[in-house]
Amino acid sequence: MLYWISRRQVGGRVNAETLLVFLRSEIGQQLLKRGCTSTILTAISNDEFQKIELPKIKTEIQTQIKRKVEEARKLMREAKEKYTQAQAILLDELEIK
Repeated sequence: MLYWISRRQVGGRVNAETLLVFLRSEIGQQLLKRGCTSTILTAISNDEFQKIELPKIKTEIQTQIKRKVEEARKLMREAKEKYTQAQAILLDELEIK
């Protein structure tokens, strides 16, 4: 069961990766849009951000989320490097630099 807490109560109890995943989730987006004054979410005031309620998430779960996000970031960097290498091979073959 999830218990909701206000952002002010969080202190250091939610790691950045968990917060990122939560805010990018459908429910996180809905909560962000509540505090937005326009129809397109471009920015939210600090006061409105502080009012967002976050679920209490066990430390072990946050650690798992953090590991997955870090792994995803590493894989994205590796993918970008491989794509750049593939482009270089193609340009080299086409004798374009």
